[in-house]
Amino acid sequence: MPKFMTLMLLLMVTVFLTSCKQDNKAMLLGVWESDQVSQIVGSDEELGQYNYLEVTETNIHAKTFNYVSVEGGSSQRNFSEEEKNINYQWITEKQILLQDSLFEIELKKDQMVLKSKNIEIHYYKKR
Repeated sequence: MPKFMTLMLLLMVTVFLTSCKQDNKAMLLGVWESDQVSQIVGSDEELGQYNYLEVTETNIHAKTFNYVSVEGGSSQRNFSEEEKNINYQWITEKQILLQDSLFEIELKKDQMVLKSKNIEIHYYKKR
């Protein structure tokens, strides 16, 4: 009987853990803000110009903002007028095609890293 109970407990834990794991496609959806960009000198990756991404199931709406001080010492986002809609396509679980550029993608709970041969961008998920 103890072997049966151990087996059942192991089975329940396995089912629980696999049901908690989200796939990358679901984890990508939402709002992301970049906090760090590293780019090769002389390269011109357009994605590096944007620090705010709204990701839907079909595209990425990219924007740029700066924090500005407001009365009372707090700060708020001030979005620029430059925006871009970027189409994306999953190639593999760890590769994504943004417009015509291939990126390696690493997703964790609330962090994302996009890497290409010219640029690496780190994002935090906002919602």
